[in-house]
Amino acid sequence: LVKILTGFAQSSAGKVLFADLDISKMGPVTLRRNFVSSIDQKGNLLTDLTVKENIALACSLIIDPTNSVEIRTLSLIGHYKLQTVANAYPDELASSERQMVALAVALATNPKILIADEPSGELDSHAAQILYQALRELSGKVTVILVTHDPRAEVIADQVVRIRNGRISQSWRYGEAEINVVDQFGWSHSDKTSAKPASKRRRKLPPVSLKREPALHVKDLGLAIGERNIFSELAFTASPGEFIAISGAAGSGKSSLLRILSGIKSPTQGVVKYGGVDIHEFNRTDRAIWRGRTIGYLAQGADPLENISLSDHLLSTGKDPLTLLGEIGAHAERSLNEFSGGERARIEILKLLSLKRPLLLLDEPTSQLDEMRTNEITTLIRDYLAQGGIAIASTREPLLLKLANFILNL
Repeated sequence: LVKILTGFAQSSAGKVLFADLDISKMGPVTLRRNFVSSIDQKGNLLTDLTVKENIALACSLIIDPTNSVEIRTLSLIGHYKLQTVANAYPDELASSERQMVALAVALATNPKILIADEPSGELDSHAAQILYQALRELSGKVTVILVTHDPRAEVIADQVVRIRNGRISQSWRYGEAEINVVDQFGWSHSDKTSAKPASKRRRKLPPVSLKREPALHVKDLGLAIGERNIFSELAFTASPGEFIAISGAAGSGKSSLLRILSGIKSPTQGVVKYGGVDIHEFNRTDRAIWRGRTIGYLAQGADPLENISLSDHLLSTGKDPLTLLGEIGAHAERSLNEFSGGERARIEILKLLSLKRPLLLLDEPTSQLDEMRTNEITTLIRDYLAQGGIAIASTREPLLLKLANFILNL
């Protein structure tokens, strides 16, 4: 739906009209230059440009004789309080800062419509609230279409449309009663209680006896970037069958910690031992070999191989896509970039679990999943733990926090 609204995909039926103009006849360049702009979960920023350069580039796309590019750029930087990060690069920003920059970039062209696709997926409650307030302040100036699973977003909406199983199931406007939509085929909203829980649809894996000694040992771990101390003196152990949840505000180092635990990033200080061996004593090649044998790693962001087919993506599992993924697997020849964010998250998690690596590292694994899929993934992780695996995840999902043996707050 977002791709259709932004002009990057054609609908197979129906029309989308902006100001009585059919967007399918405009082309994406004309559409985005004159009508619509967008932000997504990662922020639509060019990583080799600074914050100021990103905003200035967007400002240069419109012709405004009353406002120079420099004046408009500085105005947006000031309005969204980005002065302290104006000369920083996107990779140096916290998630909350990145999203505010992305919002400034999206608004640089004076769009009539702003489409925000899961913009709070990587944000904690406080940062999400700031972003939602910024979107709310646009009311009356810009039409905002917010695509999200986050129920916190409903409080700022003038209208809510809920989609379930590919159809509109409910809609309501602020201050009005909720409406269950019934179409010409008699299809209506499916009540949550009518669906079988995912745990009852899957055969339970038998529990195994777990080792007593810790398999993962973290001691005095610290990370600093320049003069900024991200975290320090972290210490914990994880035994087979245990799940550790990492919690903390945006920019607290959750993703960086997972990268250190996987051997991708080196800590400033401290030790990470797996099976009694310090993984950061390996050279780069040996760490990569160890990672391939030991870790299932779900990172945030785009997959560099997103143009390959789903069947090729799953070759390492040795399993049929339909068996592994159900209805999604029926589209095995489609490339990864043709699936929605939620579908891709589910594909990657199910792939990693099927590989049965002893250590599973997940970075916000359910941020793009609805309630039903979150329940399903939680059940699968529980089964993985029952087989003796260790799972560590950065998450704000209540179901996963409840499952955790230990919550590490950064």
